[in-house]
Amino acid sequence: MATSASRRRPRNACLELPTPLRRQILRLAQDAVYWAGIEACMPRQGGAVILMYHSVGMPEKSKYIDPTWSMSARCFEEQMQFLARCRHVISLSELVEQLKHGGSLKPGSVVLTFDDGYKDNLYVAAPILRRYDLPAVISIATDFVTSGENQPIDRLYTIFTNRTKEHLRLPFGHRVEADSIYDLQVTIQYQRAYRICAQRLSVSNREQREQVLTKIEEQLVPTKRPPPLMLNWKEVRELAKRYPEIEISAHTAEHVDLSISDEDTIRKELQVCIDALEREVGVRPRHFCFPYGRSNTLARRLVVEAGFESAMGPTGAFLVDAGTNAYGLPRMDARMSLTQLKFRTHSGFPTLPSWFARRG
Repeated sequence: MATSASRRRPRNACLELPTPLRRQILRLAQDAVYWAGIEACMPRQGGAVILMYHSVGMPEKSKYIDPTWSMSARCFEEQMQFLARCRHVISLSELVEQLKHGGSLKPGSVVLTFDDGYKDNLYVAAPILRRYDLPAVISIATDFVTSGENQPIDRLYTIFTNRTKEHLRLPFGHRVEADSIYDLQVTIQYQRAYRICAQRLSVSNREQREQVLTKIEEQLVPTKRPPPLMLNWKEVRELAKRYPEIEISAHTAEHVDLSISDEDTIRKELQVCIDALEREVGVRPRHFCFPYGRSNTLARRLVVEAGFESAMGPTGAFLVDAGTNAYGLPRMDARMSLTQLKFRTHSGFPTLPSWFARRG
């Protein structure tokens, strides 16, 4: 593939996927709507927005975490300060109870959720939440806690950003992809190779992930491996004891895509996760979070049969109201500017934020 000096990147530069022009324009439009005061003039409607977080950066560890799933502590605290002052933050259990009994949701209601179980949830996020007296829920992928392994996407990110070799032949895919060699010094090739690898990991089981990561690592020969990024069981117990306002929920055992899994796999993923949380923390999880937000009719049915009271995963809407199915709770990625957060959690004009989000 042809290259040019102007399109090359430093060998160990961090992965920075550019924001598409369309998304930049949409963000500017949202900001303009907010600052023009259009939404503030609208009557606020009852409903809740569920915000999704993953990692809240610890400086010494955040450089090993894919930026797609990380937020700085400063930005997180700015958001929590605003939400505590200007919104009605409730627990997921409170939201589900209101849905169950048909109660109306207060305008500007917000639920805070965290996925996977990063160490910084305990050491960074939890103290900030306590400072502003905010409840939250953390969904744990239990096999990563037990094994001490990091999320595959963070291992991939570390391999790419600490590589010593610049050419990668993808160890999977159709013939045309398998025959392609990517020059990672070229920005567009770097970005495409990373996206393809990340997508492959998201639809693979544990054994397949290990094979893919091993083959990529053998080719790129990184100088570093990530330190432990996920909570261990001692830390999960500490979190549950010190911060009872933070509820522990389930996120499967191996963080696999349940929408493409067979019935036996789904049942095993749910039961192993439930058993681990009961055994290690003494908690039977009430709520479930679909990995990658992906589900289907079978997966939702088995989640209900397993005894969960709710399940989170994206849908076509962002505002949770009285008609929302408790086993298809939509969430919104919280990695946004403070202005966008104000705009999307206002509930004065609920269709407009979701319109922007779907097109972004």
